[in-house]
Amino acid sequence: MHRVASLGLRLACLAVVLSVWLSPPHAPAAAQTSPPDHLELLLFSPLVKIYQGDTVRIPFALADDATRSGLPLAPLTPLDASVQAALGNASVQADYTGGTIIYQAENSGQEKLSLQVQNPLGSGAGDLEFTVYPQPNYTLDFYLTGQDSGQAGSGFRALFSGSGKFSSTEDTPVNGSGEADFWFSLWAITQPFQCQLKPPVQGHGGFEIVPADEFSPVSLVQEPGYIDPVDLSLKFQPMSLNAATIECAGLGNISAKLPWPAQQANGDDLSLQNLHFPGEGGILPYQNGKTEGLIIVTRIQP
Repeated sequence: MHRVASLGLRLACLAVVLSVWLSPPHAPAAAQTSPPDHLELLLFSPLVKIYQGDTVRIPFALADDATRSGLPLAPLTPLDASVQAALGNASVQADYTGGTIIYQAENSGQEKLSLQVQNPLGSGAGDLEFTVYPQPNYTLDFYLTGQDSGQAGSGFRALFSGSGKFSSTEDTPVNGSGEADFWFSLWAITQPFQCQLKPPVQGHGGFEIVPADEFSPVSLVQEPGYIDPVDLSLKFQPMSLNAATIECAGLGNISAKLPWPAQQANGDDLSLQNLHFPGEGGILPYQNGKTEGLIIVTRIQP
């Protein structure tokens, strides 16, 4: 009988221990009563120019806040996010730590996106401003050649061409860009030697189409049009040119090779600035020393 009572007491004690061990812990009081924290929000600016009609994806993320390290882990709940745009349409796709804004540009001007997010840890808001450019309504092309031949049989030839697009409206200044190509070669033919550049020197680079610094009238005569004239300048990026060799061969199988080092060319040296065109477009003759050619602006019909 004593053994049975002792066994019953042990079982009762074990039941009490198991009930305490298996019961779920109470949630900390601070987690129930503390107000939600402010979420640090990062919005990443677009890396490209945005034009009317473009659709771009703009990422955002929650910043790593060191003061949050002592908080208990929140349930993995996706962010509740919303976004508003001033000039276009915007929607948002969110996950647990950030997401993506899908933006459609409808009107040109200074755009402002306002993003708000919320999850169990708190809420946050952020703004992002950027420029929406008008759709290009002009094209620009230029074809320039530079050449010279001496009486001794030496000479050079250079070709410089480029194409781009730009916008120009009553409400916005000139803005656009393009790509340019450069090609250069030289030669010398004398009685004992014949020399040429191998390979020809070439380069490729970009340029910006910007408003003219000042009005510079040119000898381009046209009837007055119904569209305001366009004054613009071309600003070239530095262009990398390849290295080459001047190879010479002469009588008696005599040969020589002279290095032509790689270098940077600056298209701004051509002074393609302060160019004036009628609003309907036109062709501008270009002459600068031994370089001549044409600069053509064409209006894109809406």
